[in-house]
Amino acid sequence: NARYTLAESHLNAGKLDAAKKAFTQLHASPKSDATVKEVSLYRLIGIAVEQQDWKEAQKQSAAFRIEFPKSDHRWYAAWSEAQAR
Repeated sequence: NARYTLAESHLNAGKLDAAKKAFTQLHASPKSDATVKEVSLYRLIGIAVEQQDWKEAQKQSAAFRIEFPKSDHRWYAAWSEAQAR
């Protein structure tokens, strides 16, 4: 998925706003498969934590736990949500 690769490139380059926009679009897109949606939301949590946007981190973490309760990343989501409080 070229859009996913671009989003990861933005993230790796430290372009957090561009990465956030790209991952948000990927997560919302009906064309994205479940894995892309899961990883995109996981990345959005990490971006929110990095930017110390605790309200956004809490929101994304809660959404992650609901959408992907069996994910390997669920513990990170729970930790991020707790850190945001």
